[in-house]
Amino acid sequence: MKWEDSAVDTLLAITAHIAQMERAVAGMGPEAMRPVCKTQGSLVRALSTLCTAEVVWADSYRADNFSFGGRMPGGIVFGMIARLEPGNSWEWTFHS
Repeated sequence: MKWEDSAVDTLLAITAHIAQMERAVAGMGPEAMRPVCKTQGSLVRALSTLCTAEVVWADSYRADNFSFGGRMPGGIVFGMIARLEPGNSWEWTFHS
């Protein structure tokens, strides 16, 4: 598996964003943490697929775009699109 530098940079930006989300609601209770937990869960599910790809790249070089692209074994090219959901959680979905 090869992660292009752009994908590593995007992943680091995502983890920094999640940490900022967490700091913003620290001490406010479980309901305030819900978007953080939903975002973390979605990222973990997405990473379980990204880790099986032959190549992963950033879908965009914009700092506010957390999407990825990649190629799976067998040559299937995919996108992992990040979108901000109601309630301010991030969700990653795949398309090919």
